[in-house]
Amino acid sequence: MEKVTLTRNKTIIRQLMIAAAVVILMMVFGVLMLLQQGGVVDFGPAAFYKFLTLHGTGMIGAAVLAAVAIMWYFLSHYVSLSKRVLKTNIVLFLIGVVMIIVGIFALDFSGSWTFLYPLPAISAGAWGIAGALTYLIGLFLVGLGLQIILIDCARAIIKKYGSLGKGLGWDVISGKKAEADAPPSTVVASTMVVIVNTAAIISGSTVIFMNIITIINPAFTFDPLLAKNLTFAFGHILANSTIYMAVIAVYEILARSTGRPWKSNKVF
Repeated sequence: MEKVTLTRNKTIIRQLMIAAAVVILMMVFGVLMLLQQGGVVDFGPAAFYKFLTLHGTGMIGAAVLAAVAIMWYFLSHYVSLSKRVLKTNIVLFLIGVVMIIVGIFALDFSGSWTFLYPLPAISAGAWGIAGALTYLIGLFLVGLGLQIILIDCARAIIKKYGSLGKGLGWDVISGKKAEADAPPSTVVASTMVVIVNTAAIISGSTVIFMNIITIINPAFTFDPLLAKNLTFAFGHILANSTIYMAVIAVYEILARSTGRPWKSNKVF
């Protein structure tokens, strides 16, 4: 058991270190953009938008990667999660990041992290098909890694508590179960994240595939307003959910530090 725990902890630390490294790198690009805006340096508009694309994508990706590690670590104390899935997420994340970097710097994609339809397919010559496809597929792989973890979390929660509804504590709210028997706050927060992020990734994946199809077959069209709404549903839900994943650490660490358990109740 001690060996399993040590392996799990090393995997989590590795994931947090990767996220920290990405954040630091994105800060560098953020400073470069500020220096250009301030007239200190001039990389030109093409490079500026490449930096902007990478900065936005990288910051969101790193925040999600770190927050997932926090959620996974504490949730694993209550349900049985797969370390293989956790490692798969890291591998897919790294492959996706490499493809995103190649798509931006080697193949000139600079359509911003929002990749608003139909911009990836209509660049006015700023980038080609290869750049857009490489970036979008890389972004999809990052999302795929996260979705695999969410599915595993859902599986573990359902296996122990019976359903996602019970993982949220709805049977406590309905009076079928006493507050003393409510799932831990970590389980409640994780269940919520599983539900909303699955919806977000489905939204984002839909837009990514619509963009890919349009790039390959320009005759294919998609409603731009629907694409925009799906894109921002994906991005904003994903970004906001990092708060709920990260706050799990507060529930757990504060309770342990004070010796007072953070108990779930109907209001929570």
